[in-house]
Amino acid sequence: MEVQDSNIIQKYNIQNAVIVSGVSILIMTFAAIIATQITIGSLFVETDAIITAQNIKSNLTLFRAGTIAWIIILICDVFASWGLYNLLKPVDKSLALLMSWLRLIYSAILGAAIINLIKVIVLINSNLHINTLGIENFTTEVYFNMGVFYETWSYGLILFSLHILILGYLSYKSRYIPKYFSVLLMLAFVGYFITNVSNLMFTDYKEYKTIIEMIFIIPMLSEVAFAIWLLISRAKLNVLSLTKSE
Repeated sequence: MEVQDSNIIQKYNIQNAVIVSGVSILIMTFAAIIATQITIGSLFVETDAIITAQNIKSNLTLFRAGTIAWIIILICDVFASWGLYNLLKPVDKSLALLMSWLRLIYSAILGAAIINLIKVIVLINSNLHINTLGIENFTTEVYFNMGVFYETWSYGLILFSLHILILGYLSYKSRYIPKYFSVLLMLAFVGYFITNVSNLMFTDYKEYKTIIEMIFIIPMLSEVAFAIWLLISRAKLNVLSLTKSE
């Protein structure tokens, strides 16, 4: 009776973990498109501080929407950490915990980065700052905070890449997750790690950035495919995770 009750509880936890993981990853994917392509990403010009400041000042509502999208991503990352931990805990509890903590630490770093976006909003929203700093210093301050945001996020993504590596390894060990996801996730680790370390260490990386990102684009999107598979296969996973994780 106790074994049966334990299996029911574990099945319930895994079902919740699958749903939370899948939904969180999909929501953050849509939020990331909004944040990096439609809103903030479209306003930031890496090579021009003046145009960047003008873009944000002229489109402050769009910038605010992008900041909210980043906050949604942060919240979803926290939920995904919990969900993936409970999903893969039957495989290796210690490694699953490490995997979860790496994503949580990444989330904390992302949170620190987002503070810089809020600083930009405060700077632009207050004419007092413009009058006090002067246009040139104001522009520099906005551009500086944007640069700090992207650099801090890039440091965080190095930890995120380690999270992805362990996720791929645990998926491989699980025997109830298809092996091709394990391979794609491990390749995604290589992509995240190389792109972000290179971005932080090599000044000429921008010349090769597009090529490298194109090479790893499919593996780096594997987490999205994994989330879709989780939601489609959740009923099957309830059974398999109880019988094949050992």
